[in-house]
Amino acid sequence: MKKSEFQQAAEKVIQEGLNGAANGGWYLDHAAFQELTGIDLSTAESRDLFFDALNKRPEVISCFYDCDFSGIGIEFDPACCPNLKETAGMEICL
Repeated sequence: MKKSEFQQAAEKVIQEGLNGAANGGWYLDHAAFQELTGIDLSTAESRDLFFDALNKRPEVISCFYDCDFSGIGIEFDPACCPNLKETAGMEICL
């Protein structure tokens, strides 16, 4: 996938988050992201896009693998996020 396609997909996510926030909230998870963008989160590149979209709109709340957070600067609790792991520098990996 070309970078411009990823940028367009991220913009869709961001716009939906803005619209949802204006209407009282919006919930972004793996299925909603894939439906909105047509992108499967099975590759590292697509997961980077997912987290980048959250980082750009920190008020968009994500529940991804049973872990709620907003933006990249989250409080990471491995006990509530068994499918995520924390790496050095607070990068979040699947």
